[in-house]
Amino acid sequence: MLEHFKRLISLRIGLQVEDLRLLQKTIAARVHSVGLVNLNQYYNLLEGDSRQSAAEWQHLVESLTTGESYFFRDRGQFEILRTHIFPELIKRREGQKTIRIWSAGCSTGEETYSIAIELFELLPQIRYFNTTIIGTDINPKAIERARRGIYNNWSFRMVEPEIRRRYFIKKNDAWQLDKQIRDMVTFQVGNLVRDVYPQHSTDICDIDLIVCRNVFIYFDKDTVASIVKKFADTLAEGGYLLTGHAELYTVELGTLKSFIHPASIIYQKVTNPMPERIPEKIIDEEKSYKTSSATPLPGKIIYDNIVNIPPPQTVTNLLNKDLNAQGAAAHVADTAAGALLANAADLYKKGNYNAAIQRASSVMDAEPGNIAAIVFLARIYANTGDYSQSTRWCERAISLNPLEVTPYFVLAQIAGDTGQLQRASELFQKIMYIDPSFVPAYIELGALYERQDDHLKAVRMRKAAIEILRDLPPDKIIEPYDEYTVAELLAYVLKLVTL
Repeated sequence: MLEHFKRLISLRIGLQVEDLRLLQKTIAARVHSVGLVNLNQYYNLLEGDSRQSAAEWQHLVESLTTGESYFFRDRGQFEILRTHIFPELIKRREGQKTIRIWSAGCSTGEETYSIAIELFELLPQIRYFNTTIIGTDINPKAIERARRGIYNNWSFRMVEPEIRRRYFIKKNDAWQLDKQIRDMVTFQVGNLVRDVYPQHSTDICDIDLIVCRNVFIYFDKDTVASIVKKFADTLAEGGYLLTGHAELYTVELGTLKSFIHPASIIYQKVTNPMPERIPEKIIDEEKSYKTSSATPLPGKIIYDNIVNIPPPQTVTNLLNKDLNAQGAAAHVADTAAGALLANAADLYKKGNYNAAIQRASSVMDAEPGNIAAIVFLARIYANTGDYSQSTRWCERAISLNPLEVTPYFVLAQIAGDTGQLQRASELFQKIMYIDPSFVPAYIELGALYERQDDHLKAVRMRKAAIEILRDLPPDKIIEPYDEYTVAELLAYVLKLVTL
């Protein structure tokens, strides 16, 4: 019967539910909530076209799409926006004074507001531009939260403190976004699978930039291709599409042209695109525009430090935790390898991912068994969305040292972000067995249980984390939560337990 529900959900909203245990629990809870007797009655309700059926689909969507987000989640892509895409769009639109952006699958709004803040930072005279930033999501409750613009401390774990001080106002135990930024954005419920785009009635048309990250991982290939076609039709000529890393690697791009930047793949709508489907690297010929006297072609982004690595072989993007690369380098800080890794850590924090990878790779050339370098590469590839490379380095680290917990932690986060919740749970439990004091495993497993509506187990994990944290120095930094001290993390977990 669950397979029938899977097919119906896929048909109606395009969502591919791989976790059957989660689906079973969700459906059982909804059957009880609606007051039906069995699964057949609930299936018939969903299959209908009544108002009750439409309302129930909203409840089911809310239960199945409770995604987590936070501000400035993908540092690499925000670097691209800041250094390439936004400056090019501002210059291109200087005459019309218009910039139009669509954040598709915006969840509770953190990414959409991050885009608004980034644009405001680059364009203080934004009031002179007719700026449209629209966030859409299939989950009505997520949209309600986005419109409020109120967030707790955990939503800022990748944010420089100055950004929060500048754009947020303390409100009880939370933070409210400044009205000037909130007013730049509008939110609305949208179904990427069933809705027609471009959509002139809601102003989703002639878009300069579409950002749609960590959404395609829930859809099958045909659905992804259909949505990509809608995006292409909705983009203005020369408009850009940013997705999760390599999510569109096997998808026919149509009128979209793909380019590889060190931090991500960029898609641009161009007239008469080349027929190839595999993203091409930006070659030295394009770099020559930068130094020659010739004027660059309109709408073309010029890239420095072009990466010469193959495109990622994965279909999703992991940015759940910041990379505390300095911790990785600490194991060998007194050696030449340690100096290289420390330099790689600094490069990463500055957003120069390709150079950081090259530094760590230099360590591997000299010391193939350097566990710190291997762990560093596993984590940086995960944080830049290349799961295939990250998994390879994790497995290598584990083969060298089966008791090193970090590779298991990275693999667990990859599993969680790709919907493999059972595998993620098993990996977090393995970490606890190897190192019972590794508090991030308890926190993350608690969040995983909460996601599965197993509140008792979630509380149990968080109480265990509290006990560990209470025995640690309050000012100690817990890797990989390198923005939080023990005291701050303890306050956060205590609050979760008392909610």
